[in-house]
Amino acid sequence: MPKTKRDRTEYNRDVHISDEEIFERLKDDPVILFFKRNRGRAITASILILILVFAFFIRRNTFWLPHWLGDQCHYLCLSAKLQDSGLSDYNLRGIDVRFVDILGNSKIRLVYPYVLDDPNQRGIMLERLEYAGIKYYEMPLFQSPPGFPYLLMLSHTIFAGRDKPYTVVFTSIAEHLDKIKPRVFLNAQFYATVIPFSFSLLLIAATFMLGREFFSGRVGLYAAFLLAIHPVDIMTSQKIWADEGTAFFMIISLLVFTIAFRKDSAITFFISGLLCGISFLLKQTGALLLMAVWAFTIFSYNIPSLIHLPKKIFNRNFLLFGCGMLLVSGFWFLKVHQTYGTPFYVAVATQDNIVASDIAGWFRMLSKRPPGIILFPVGMIFLCPLFALSLLTFKEAILEIRDMLNKKPFRIGLAISWMTVIVFYLYLRINREHRYVLPVYPIMAVLSAYYLDKLFAETGILGRYIKTPIMRTTLICCLLLLTAAWSIPLGVRTILTGNLLLKIPF
Repeated sequence: MPKTKRDRTEYNRDVHISDEEIFERLKDDPVILFFKRNRGRAITASILILILVFAFFIRRNTFWLPHWLGDQCHYLCLSAKLQDSGLSDYNLRGIDVRFVDILGNSKIRLVYPYVLDDPNQRGIMLERLEYAGIKYYEMPLFQSPPGFPYLLMLSHTIFAGRDKPYTVVFTSIAEHLDKIKPRVFLNAQFYATVIPFSFSLLLIAATFMLGREFFSGRVGLYAAFLLAIHPVDIMTSQKIWADEGTAFFMIISLLVFTIAFRKDSAITFFISGLLCGISFLLKQTGALLLMAVWAFTIFSYNIPSLIHLPKKIFNRNFLLFGCGMLLVSGFWFLKVHQTYGTPFYVAVATQDNIVASDIAGWFRMLSKRPPGIILFPVGMIFLCPLFALSLLTFKEAILEIRDMLNKKPFRIGLAISWMTVIVFYLYLRINREHRYVLPVYPIMAVLSAYYLDKLFAETGILGRYIKTPIMRTTLICCLLLLTAAWSIPLGVRTILTGNLLLKIPF
């Protein structure tokens, strides 16, 4: 207790201090000010973490499911070839495969490819493809860039060891493996499955950042949730495919480009091009962002007269972006040119020839589906109904582009988003797999989230009839959860049955 009367007086004053006086004393405390200023960010970060944990839970079965069929085996073979001989022999020639029964069941096996000692041997991979009627894989240099096989090789070295074989699970009873989860499966293929799995979670986080940059943190959270529940992303995150990595680097490139445009930063334009180059090295479709960026910079670059039109077409921002992309991917164009005499070589096989010689039935099944010009918009809405809201932003985007041309203030988010979507849609209009347009699904999620937020805003079409913010937020959450209840089973069922194709709605 205080010893003097004066001390006791001060002590009693502090003990009996009122709540109002406490808040008055603490209002300028730096710790209190920090938490007050960052409370919204903390809440947003917490919700995003919950979304990522939820996405993790949906996708977790990938570590125990089979991963050999389709393009997955090609990527694994190319990784083994890269480790053995580098880019000098980057193709499917000279690859054999071994199968090892495990768990005492001949229907559940470990499969691993290995490189033959004799480089002149064709190997069983090419022989099986030719037997199935697919002959265009016989080429001196594989047509896809080496980015994804290189990541598989690097992950294999880190998690499995350079001297260990490239193994994955192969079985025809995939629907039961999510229940037993043998540790041997996890150990055998973790190095491969962790790559698309991790890129999927990173892509969800990148979608949030894109939504926050274009519109708001709330829009970013809605968009991240929509992508987390989308059947296409659920499927591609659990296949050893390059789609997730391609989409992630493309969205990050778009995000950095947006920041560069707002700050008019030359170095940031260049960095966004570097990221686009990485996206291309994982899969060629990543380069489509270059066309969208070119269109955007042409529309946004101001010139005094038509005499300066070449300067508008080949403007500084586009050239910086393109130089960054070429710095990363230029070696691949050079390698392709040295092999085929053109830097843009793609193996050519007409649809009629493929279907006629297809024994396995894959291309015959694809040929019965409508082309992407119908499949993508219809499938987008059917797989995740709230994505339909993104189409309602098209008119606003046209108005923003008009303002851009008239040198008026405009919102970059709507303009660059729709330019990117249109480029992908036109280029991939004849493709018949949903996963090919995965790189623009984060953009569509952001546009859908933006319109959803706009509908329930205080002055929105629906929000004006709902007076309290809590009620508006509750209704939005209910819509998101109802969409999740529809979309998640579509993706999970496709994965657990071992399918490589979302046969929805066609």
